Amino acid sequence: MGNRAVITMAKKPTENSVGIYLHWNGGPESVLAFAEAAKHFGVRFHDETYGVARLSQIIGNFFGGTLSVGVGTLRQLDCHNYDNGTYRLSMEGEEVVLEQSEDGKNGWQRLDNARIRKHKYWEKTDDQNGILADIIEKNQHAYPKPERQKV
Repeated sequence: MGNRAVITMAKKPTENSVGIYLHWNGGPESVLAFAEAAKHFGVRFHDETYGVARLSQIIGNFFGGTLSVGVGTLRQLDCHNYDNGTYRLSMEGEEVVLEQSEDGKNGWQRLDNARIRKHKYWEKTDDQNGILADIIEKNQHAYPKPERQKV
């Protein structure tokens, strides 16, 4: 059992588009946090190959270990995974745009970032910083300060 999802940065995804498979943390609250961390570190969303490479690095650093994350073409990945389907990430000005499709081919729906940020993973408490802060903390060693953006 997992909380699976596939993420792509392709503007018009096809079966040959590059994607990232998540076995865990595939809900929109985690995917938005991964994307916001990528934005924070200056990842180029407009360049699918660099964007996917760096986003997968950020996600892998967050999870640690050698499992839970895969990279491949959408044809190879489990886009219709019975959990969260497929997400398409892009930027609109300074805002991360997160869209979701059941199968990664049809029916893309834009998600409401403000609503997603209300999830308990984003909450800051006395003993937790929230998921975005945790992702950034686990990735600071990999990104020199001049490349970082404001969150």
